[in-house]
Amino acid sequence: MKLLLGVLFSLTILSPPVRAQDYPSQSMPQGTWDLGLFAGGGTGLLAARETHYAIAGLHVGRVMTREHLRGWARGNLEFAGDYMPLWEVFQPGTGTAPGHAVSGGNFTPVILQWNFTSNKRVAPFMSLTGGGLVTRDNVPAGNTSTFNFVAGGSLGFRVFVHKRRAINLETRWIHISNANLGTDNPQLVSNFAFTAGYNWYK
Repeated sequence: MKLLLGVLFSLTILSPPVRAQDYPSQSMPQGTWDLGLFAGGGTGLLAARETHYAIAGLHVGRVMTREHLRGWARGNLEFAGDYMPLWEVFQPGTGTAPGHAVSGGNFTPVILQWNFTSNKRVAPFMSLTGGGLVTRDNVPAGNTSTFNFVAGGSLGFRVFVHKRRAINLETRWIHISNANLGTDNPQLVSNFAFTAGYNWYK
């Protein structure tokens, strides 16, 4: 994570400054492709507080609409997907079995994202997401499943360092459940992750 933040800081310093007319609305018109790389980590809360995560992947989105609404709520709708080949789960064991790290991957083909575009340099966003998680061992530990459905939402913002480039900071809420595909389905209801990344607009 420290390495990633260092890279993002370097990109910010080396990129040309954003001019006053380079609003997010000019960088993300209808039809724009949104391409990004990100990495981060997270933790469970409440019953899942001993479970932790490391994730990294790429984001591909397409701005589907022109701008709607007015004032601070002005923005557009983006349809996107995330592919995370790295989804490491650090989880406790069961009974006398010790906990261990479980490797996996995630594909989130449904991301409905609203981009707020009224600010001159910062574009906040919020999204609803749905996808799946495949792991080498059962998650959570026990008689569960190596496949889980993953749903949730996120809040974040893009800070534009160039008309077509932005730093992305995002907080994700994640619900993990095997939908009774396994004998047990304890679910990991309350999980939060923080990711940092870099996005390009084409």
